[in-house]
Amino acid sequence: MAENDYFREALSGFTFEAAGGGAIRHLADLGCTVDEIEKQLLYPISHKKVQRTVWEHLVKKRIILLEEPGKSETPEKAEYVKEYDRYGKATFRRVVLQAGRAAEDIIWKKQQYDCAKDGKLSVFLEEKCAGVCPEKIYIACDFGQQAKEDSAGLEKRLQKLDRRQRAYIAGLPWEPGTVYHQLDGRMREIVVRLYESCGYGGSCFFLETGEEIMLSHGEKT
Repeated sequence: MAENDYFREALSGFTFEAAGGGAIRHLADLGCTVDEIEKQLLYPISHKKVQRTVWEHLVKKRIILLEEPGKSETPEKAEYVKEYDRYGKATFRRVVLQAGRAAEDIIWKKQQYDCAKDGKLSVFLEEKCAGVCPEKIYIACDFGQQAKEDSAGLEKRLQKLDRRQRAYIAGLPWEPGTVYHQLDGRMREIVVRLYESCGYGGSCFFLETGEEIMLSHGEKT
């Protein structure tokens, strides 16, 4: 990227930060949905811009992975620092905060979840996740692919969730294909609700143990 392009990118970033970029990311860290974030902003920012900012923040923090766990690299983290020379002229310098990290090489131990043997899914996942950081567990999500192929079907699927769970999923600009979300408390509740209403089929990935637990579509209860 040319120096002028770096400058324009940095200037655009500073302008957006002043308008509320930092506030959006802070509220996302607090667990707010996109709709809740928009209601708390002091300056008007388009819905799509808020969505994209939240999504990019979740990807940057590796709450969402765009590739299967164990295959995705950790990107380099950098920021632009505004500096002044002795004449007061402003320049921007790119500072690397954290070097990138190569992808891990994991051979997954595949296991099929069986409710007859493993018990109720909510209890099974709670026990599997006990004492493990959410960043070490991911769940496959195909919301973006279904939105592309069958948006009405996705809407029907999401009706099984409560209002706030539905707002979280519907508020994110999911990319087509499969992405992977950390299996934190909220996502665990979402997956259980969807599974029990035949609305989820996919895999959980446990990085610490190398387990991939496959969940076929659940049965209505």
